[in-house]
Amino acid sequence: MATTKQKLISTLKFLIFITLFTKSSSQSPNYVGDDCQNSTEQSLTTTYRSNLKKVLSLLSSDAIVSKGYNHTSIGGNTVDGVYGLYDCRGDVTGSFCQFCVSTAASDILQHCPNRASAVIWYNYCILRYSNHNFFGKLTTTPSWYILGTVRESS
Repeated sequence: MATTKQKLISTLKFLIFITLFTKSSSQSPNYVGDDCQNSTEQSLTTTYRSNLKKVLSLLSSDAIVSKGYNHTSIGGNTVDGVYGLYDCRGDVTGSFCQFCVSTAASDILQHCPNRASAVIWYNYCILRYSNHNFFGKLTTTPSWYILGTVRESS
């Protein structure tokens, strides 16, 4: 039979675990920046908009089961083809990667409305889409230099 002291210690350990787990899993991704690769808004076709929403939805739902990155496309080599990818930070997987990618997918449409290509960064993930196939191609722009002394914690 457990003593009162043992029960108290067990309860305390459980409460500490729950507190730490809740704190680490409730952190929201922080917006870092975006690049709306076409400086002017475009008249996007209904089919392109539909394909874009499908790509963003597929990437968002895939993020929970992936290893933190993936790419997909819809429409192929047509004028309405959309190519998209996401990449989560190496220590971010599962539901937290999915939360970051879903946040990015929602926000990119507001930060870069009516753009055929765009990229958005958060501290935990990056999301990019384009009407051109960029898979397997080296991309050096856009690039950002972020200076500071604050360390990002997970």
